[in-house]
Amino acid sequence: MFSKVICCFIFVLCSISIVRINAQPCGLPCVNGNCIVETDTLIQFCNCSTGFTGDLCDMRDTTPTAPTIILGVPCSTNPCRNGGLCFTVPCGGFRCLCAPGYVGILCENQYTK
Repeated sequence: MFSKVICCFIFVLCSISIVRINAQPCGLPCVNGNCIVETDTLIQFCNCSTGFTGDLCDMRDTTPTAPTIILGVPCSTNPCRNGGLCFTVPCGGFRCLCAPGYVGILCENQYTK
């Protein structure tokens, strides 16, 4: 019985740690993506569709390969970009702590005020 409570608590913790709010409309005209608002900082940024990059997702992404994420040890290859730090979260996931000036799930977007 006690282990079920812990499992339930961990599930809730995981759910809370990755929550994002889709904001439409928002202050950013994301061309090939959608606007995301970080729940803890309220910073808005464009989450680009596959194949696009840039602050407003208005440029083709010519990156040769996507970062590799290994199941069970997601930070072993550090999928975080632009100097972001990867750390694991409960339930086998990961989260990037972005360097100043960068936002996004993988710190792939430069933040400009």
